[in-house]
Amino acid sequence: MTKHSPSKHGYQRINSTGQYIHNNSNSVDQVSIPSGAPITRVIDVPKLVERYPSKIASSLANLLNAHISAPFKLQSQSTSVSRLSGSTAPCATKLEVLVVAPDVPRPIDIKSGQLFDPRKNYLLIGGSSELGVRISVWMATRGARHIVLTSRRGPDALGKMDKVYIRHLQSMDVALDIIAADARDLEAMSQLIVHAHKTAPIGGIFLMTVVSRDGLFTGMKQESFDHVYFSKVFALNTLLRLVNPAALDFLLLFSTIGSVFGNAGQSAYCASQLYLDRIAESLPNTVSISLPPVSDSGMFKRLLQSTKGRSSSKTAMKIGITTAQACEFIADSIIRQISHYVPAIAMKHVPMVFSACEPLLYNHLLPTRFLVKQTDNERGTIETPASLLCELLGLGIDKIADDVTLKDYGLDSLGAIRYSKELEGHFGIKVGQLELLGSMNIGLLNELVATSSKKAGNPALEDDEDGAKYISAPEMNLGKRIAYGEVVTTNASHLQSLIWHSYVQTQEPNGSAGGAEHVSLHREGQGETRGLFMTISSPAGIDISRMREAFAEVIQRHGALRTAFYLVQGKLGQCVYPFLDFEVNVVDLEAEANPERMAYEMSLTVCKEFPLKLEQLPLFRATIFSLGNNAWSFSFISHDVIMDQTSLGLIYREVIALYHNGLDSLEPQDMHFSDFSDWLLHTSDHRAELQKKQREFWTETLKDVQPTYLLSSTPSEEPLSDLTEIEATLDASTLALCHSLVKEVGATLSEGFFAVYNSLLYHHSSQETMVVGTTFTQRNTAQLANVVGPLTTFLPIKTTVDPNQTFQEYFTGFRADLSKSLENGDIAYEDINSEITDPSRGPSLFKHSFTYDEMNVDAISDLELKEMEVKDFRTLSKTMGKDQELLLDIYGKTGRIILRFNNHIFSEEKARNFLDTYIAFVEALCRSPDSKMCDLSAITNPAETAPETTSLLAETTTA
Repeated sequence: MTKHSPSKHGYQRINSTGQYIHNNSNSVDQVSIPSGAPITRVIDVPKLVERYPSKIASSLANLLNAHISAPFKLQSQSTSVSRLSGSTAPCATKLEVLVVAPDVPRPIDIKSGQLFDPRKNYLLIGGSSELGVRISVWMATRGARHIVLTSRRGPDALGKMDKVYIRHLQSMDVALDIIAADARDLEAMSQLIVHAHKTAPIGGIFLMTVVSRDGLFTGMKQESFDHVYFSKVFALNTLLRLVNPAALDFLLLFSTIGSVFGNAGQSAYCASQLYLDRIAESLPNTVSISLPPVSDSGMFKRLLQSTKGRSSSKTAMKIGITTAQACEFIADSIIRQISHYVPAIAMKHVPMVFSACEPLLYNHLLPTRFLVKQTDNERGTIETPASLLCELLGLGIDKIADDVTLKDYGLDSLGAIRYSKELEGHFGIKVGQLELLGSMNIGLLNELVATSSKKAGNPALEDDEDGAKYISAPEMNLGKRIAYGEVVTTNASHLQSLIWHSYVQTQEPNGSAGGAEHVSLHREGQGETRGLFMTISSPAGIDISRMREAFAEVIQRHGALRTAFYLVQGKLGQCVYPFLDFEVNVVDLEAEANPERMAYEMSLTVCKEFPLKLEQLPLFRATIFSLGNNAWSFSFISHDVIMDQTSLGLIYREVIALYHNGLDSLEPQDMHFSDFSDWLLHTSDHRAELQKKQREFWTETLKDVQPTYLLSSTPSEEPLSDLTEIEATLDASTLALCHSLVKEVGATLSEGFFAVYNSLLYHHSSQETMVVGTTFTQRNTAQLANVVGPLTTFLPIKTTVDPNQTFQEYFTGFRADLSKSLENGDIAYEDINSEITDPSRGPSLFKHSFTYDEMNVDAISDLELKEMEVKDFRTLSKTMGKDQELLLDIYGKTGRIILRFNNHIFSEEKARNFLDTYIAFVEALCRSPDSKMCDLSAITNPAETAPETTSLLAETTTA
């Protein structure tokens, strides 16, 4: 052994768990690592002492004190590498440790956990992609500082989020080159290798090129086969002509798990991957890694989005992994240097994903299943839901999985009817045909069987006489599934179905959408839309890129924004996608004479002409308008089938918070609307009795009630005004008076303003008994407070005015009636309306509505807007329906009042008079709550007492 080369003698005695430890007393000394040690650790003693002086001093003092009091007898022997040989190894007892000290130091210091050498260059051939960028970020955390990404398109192949990651890499001082180069082109690759060597020596290469042309082998042309095959084989051969793998730390070839088990329709793709798997065995430092589908980046993610979670892509997702998991497998493959590395996958799903594979190849790896028939000494053979399904469809029990929908096994409508009867006969559970063909799976059926068995054996578990409003909390499983990139399908909520069916009946009044299998979601008509328009100013300007990122983060936070819909035998279902590539549109209006007016009119046009195509993402539109003079307008418009007005305010608050505080400033969303709708479906039987009682309440309450007709209304075929909205603001003193009054009687502002609105309707109609609509939200638990979705419905509130009562007395009685109505609010308005069958009242129970800060926009002003100032906000909606006349919306914190009116019934002048009179009523009744209701007509000439109203921007009425 020479001074600068370590001896090789004795290292064969270090087993696979042994460690080579070098204590380096001088940072300038060179350290040489022996090649035989499986695990090597280099400890820089001076740096260790410098960084933790107090801890080391304290430990040494305790150690010396203990040694002085009772001298240590170390169970070890020490020797040097030069004196250790296979024939002269010292004998050590079982209790002793053999310590071997090297004769020479090591040349470099490697940090713990560092996988990549910061002095070397790493090439990701075909890595100029979403997956390649994500792997680069991971490599940077493991030591890499020189990375080259290539593809045929180079930088043009990267998306918006990829560029965000690249900026992050640059902030880490990573030298990242993105080069356009065809991996099959010898000249292009030669230039790439030369360029890489100029920066740093090449340490490792990832071959990630991929081309997919799936199809039946019998119908595949030679050209298609070659295109896929050569993207791997030619690329590798070209690389081997330029680089010697023996000179690299590693050459990692990206293969697929499909080459291990075989995948129908991918003959060319699997053939090219098999070539990589085989040749890796004969090349030095080369590993072929057979990765499962990566769900949150790359080609398989795009496949999931394009197929909407249906077909074989959904099945393949069961063995899928995330990018983070893929990186850990890559690290393990580099360390282990196994020529063909197959990551650990969920083996229980292999029979389903690779159904064409011979079971003998993997049966020994499958977990034990508990789906087969059981036997009992007294009852004989006991069936299970899985065994019944297998008998019905002729399947083997090994093909059944708990979380696969029954329709994916080929269950049709006739089979569902028979299966439903079998389940009821064997287990006493009633599962309808539509449920079996929806999101039902064996796991859910097993839960129903277990629940049914418990109830049969324990009557105490049955529902009590009054019923329970909420049996259990909604299951928050969707958020976890989305985190792993899985497309989730479930039935739409009852309210969503009512919204859709109501629209279909409007478009096809002579037909019914209830069981129409031919009804299509792809319609060119318009659905009900809602939106929010807001204008802000910021002297420092706004960062459009950061604002777009904030919007994109909100979209990823809420499953409702990534939801599309589909029909199965006339029943509405929803599909929540894990990702949505959406970018907010930016419109420059700085050259316009009145840019804010133009922005509002453009937004209103989008709201009116929003196409109803529920199976196409996205179901919303977001736009930023640049107005000039450091002012911007924002509009967000969506279908009401995915969100309510409260959701709009929630979205804006989150966008502003994320913009100011960073994309990770909000707590992760652990629940989505589809979780809630799924829970409603699973607990529908428990709530059936409750809803029955609520229907009886509404039927009794609303019988013989007629809609309110205002004496000032003048119906017309032609529009009476170009406006459909006007607004006013209560002065500060009147608003303070309102706060004082409601606080004194223990009421809320919304109840007070609502009571005044009813008083005004009584004054304009002379009807003592009225029905007025108001919104009711299902956000009555903390879990639903920040959920985006259609959680709001209208309720018809019946109120009776006694002319001889004072307003104070009426207010007390109205609050009691309102509270009783809201207690029965777990039933949708459409269901209530259908129960009250009186042709004389028209299509709706009410013509006038009241809402109170439905979007919770007041909360936006509570945010820390920093340099921003909200100048204006307005609601966006289509023209009111023919059966609606007035809707009053109040924002209690600012005192802002918006009156929406049907311009085929009211002129602008009459609408203004109504709004001015309302403000006069608020002021008069807050000052004199003991005024009698019959004396309200004394409040006259409101223009003298009320502030001047201001109109919203003109809305052009379309025929």
